[in-house]
Amino acid sequence: REAVFGHLSEQLAGRAGVVRIFSTVRTKTGEIRDVLVHAIRSQFHGETASTAMVLDITESRQRERALIKSETSLRTLRTISTIGSIEVDLQTRASVWSDEIFRMFGAEPGDFLPSPDKFFAHVHPDDLAMMKEAWGRATRGELVDPRSEEHTSELQSLRHLVCRLL
Repeated sequence: REAVFGHLSEQLAGRAGVVRIFSTVRTKTGEIRDVLVHAIRSQFHGETASTAMVLDITESRQRERALIKSETSLRTLRTISTIGSIEVDLQTRASVWSDEIFRMFGAEPGDFLPSPDKFFAHVHPDDLAMMKEAWGRATRGELVDPRSEEHTSELQSLRHLVCRLL
């Protein structure tokens, strides 16, 4: 605790400003907590005032670490299994491709800006009409039950398409 406030004093010494510090502190009970300290030093009518606010961000940091671990596991799983994903913003129609989708198309992530045209350029001609229809339904927000008989042949075609990409 003393180290955090000593660092704040050094950062704010002799000047007005704002300092943010992420730190770890030990409570009186011995528990380790992550904290964010905001310190403000200001001048008002020739007087200097300092204020510090300490926020306990332990739970937020734990969720952040769990999310990073989960994303890393998902990225590893996608790479090993050669499965990718495409996310489309239904408002802007902008799409985000997983790294594995780029690799399926023989490119590296970031080699080009993802778009429906780039995707369809890699679809086998026999599957193009079905994929454009599926893309259209997805971007209109229509939900499809993959277990229905109506979509069984479509899913088999999609699996076939994935195999062709590999």
